[in-house]
Amino acid sequence: MRIKTIVAGALLAAVIGLGSASQADTAGTDTCDLNDPYCHRFSKAEEYFKKLNPEASEEEWLTLRGHLRAFTDPARLSAVMADPVKFADWLTALSDPDAVHLMVRCMQEPVMWNTWMRVITNPEKMMQAGMVVMNPMVYFNWMMAPMNQQVYAKLEPLTDDQLWADWSSKLDNGTFYEPLYAWTDPQWSVDRVTWAVDPSTYGNMFAWFAQGFNAYPAAAPVPTTP
Repeated sequence: MRIKTIVAGALLAAVIGLGSASQADTAGTDTCDLNDPYCHRFSKAEEYFKKLNPEASEEEWLTLRGHLRAFTDPARLSAVMADPVKFADWLTALSDPDAVHLMVRCMQEPVMWNTWMRVITNPEKMMQAGMVVMNPMVYFNWMMAPMNQQVYAKLEPLTDDQLWADWSSKLDNGTFYEPLYAWTDPQWSVDRVTWAVDPSTYGNMFAWFAQGFNAYPAAAPVPTTP
């Protein structure tokens, strides 16, 4: 009887996990509803991207935003990491100097911290991520990944000369290094200390615990420039 229960539980986890993964966007697409308070808008990231790449097209920005989206959505991130092919594609995209620059800049921004505070206290998102982790097929796929030619095909762009030429060009651009010395601006520290001591920063977390984990508070604050 116990064996049947375990098998049934594993199958249920697999079904739910696959459902969660199929509902999540792939790493390079971005169908997030910007009117959703849980959807990070990347306004600052777009500003930083265009400052580093004045001649870049809107399509280039939207593609990069789609790859960065996984860092703001646990369900999406787990779905990407659960699939070796998707993960390889995502890893290749994040090897771009623009992606590295934006990741370092965004992780320093209080508006990004607000997003993280909201998503980690969103039971639905965390449950979706957890169900993917519980899916036995995830581990089977990763065990088979070394023999999956699609994984290696997705990693091929890492050997592209253009990628390294782009890195060489960006390393000669002073703007690329701004995240490393942004903290030297006194206002930078003031903004982050203000965020840390502001009680509203922790409002979602307190409301979640107060409701006994039953539901995520509907009136989540929406940052003005996320």
